[in-house]
This record gives sequence, structure tokens and C-alpha cells, in this order.
Amino acid sequence: MILSRGNLQAVIVAKDDKGVPALDNVHVVSDGSTVGASSQTVIAVSPVNPSLKEDVILRETELDKSLTIPISVISKVLKSMPKDTLFNGLREHCDVSSEGNKVYFEIKDGKGTETKDGMLYRHNYIKYKDMFKRIMTYSRKSVKMVLNIKRMRSLLEAVDKICPDSTNENAVFIEFTEDNDMIMRAVNKATQQRVVAAMFGYTGIEGKWLKENKWEKSLTEGNRIKKKERKK
Repeated sequence: MILSRGNLQAVIVAKDDKGVPALDNVHVVSDGSTVGASSQTVIAVSPVNPSLKEDVILRETELDKSLTIPISVISKVLKSMPKDTLFNGLREHCDVSSEGNKVYFEIKDGKGTETKDGMLYRHNYIKYKDMFKRIMTYSRKSVKMVLNIKRMRSLLEAVDKICPDSTNENAVFIEFTEDNDMIMRAVNKATQQRVVAAMFGYTGIEGKWLKENKWEKSLTEGNRIKKKERKK
């Protein structure tokens, strides 16, 4: 199965609860999707576009089952995967296969082919679709906003450094305005110093809402969760 660097980046979310066996992994679905989760977050990355696979210089192994791969193995693969600006990221891919309890990643760069291997996590992965279903099929508020991801990351990093929490239970308070801008507030529990931040949402062509596609809808397959079930 061909996976991209982006597919493997689901590990970033999983690292938030590194050391918890059930979450200390990246789940590779047989369709080529990847999933990472912590106790409070979940992320899924769609399969590599079939048309792009034709240009990736790798032999694709058919994956007939889903694989759950420890963070340590994924991190090792990411470190070995070359960054590619010459061919627009085509080399930032790998082929994943398995045999018994082992998983194999084939990586190809300008110098040749390299194989990384590791042991699979043999227990069932968490029911990640239930996590998506709980959030995505419940009634959503009408507020929708489109943000610049790099500026959002910088803002969160600044707030985290201004209001650190040694227990890693940092809370941030977020509100949205009628114009779909965002207000973020936090407090430093040790010093009681507060921070208030604001971020303007995209407008115009950049702010055009991204519609859900077939793959996104597949993450919430099954019956909608009833309101009374959500509150439990």
C-alpha cells in the first residue's frame, strides 16, 4: 500500500498520549487511509490519490487487512523518508506491507531503495469511527470559519508558552463572532496572568467552504448517534 509523508503525520496526534498502548500507534486502514488518536483528539488522512500513484516510483503491495503500527516505527520511517522539492513530493512516499507480526516500509530516494521494519501492534485498534460519529453526526452550530493553519499554529504555540501547565491539562477558551472571526483566551494557573488573542477568518475565495466528499462521509458510517446517547 502506497502511503505519503502526510499519511504518516497522523503520528503527531498519537504522540499526545505516547505510552498508552491503545493510542501509541498509527492505524493504516486497508483502503490506504491512516488514523491517529489521543484521548481527546482523532485525525484521519485520506488515501493517496490514485492518479498520483502512477508517478510514484514504487511497486505497490496490496494490503488486504488494516495494520496498527507503533509510534516508534512510524517515527523511524519519517526520519528516513527524504524531503523532495525536486519532484514536487513524489519521493515522499513509501510502500507498506506486512508478514506475520512484522511490518515493512520500502522507501526510495535518488540513491536507491531502503527498507525499514518493525513489529505490529497486535491488539484491536480503538473504534475511531465511533469518535468521528459522536462529533460529526451530532447537530452542528451554524458558525463556520476558514483559518490560515500556520498562523493558527503560531497562535496556539504562543498561548501555550504564555500559559504553560505542568500537568499538560492546558485549557483554551474559544469563541466565534458573528463575522466568523475567533477570540481565544487562556490563563496561566501559576501566575494568574491572562492572554487574549484574536484571529480573523479567511474571506473571499479563500473562505469558500470545503464540502465533504465520499471518503469523509465514510468516517461516520452507520446510524446517527441520538442526542441522549451523546450526553452519557
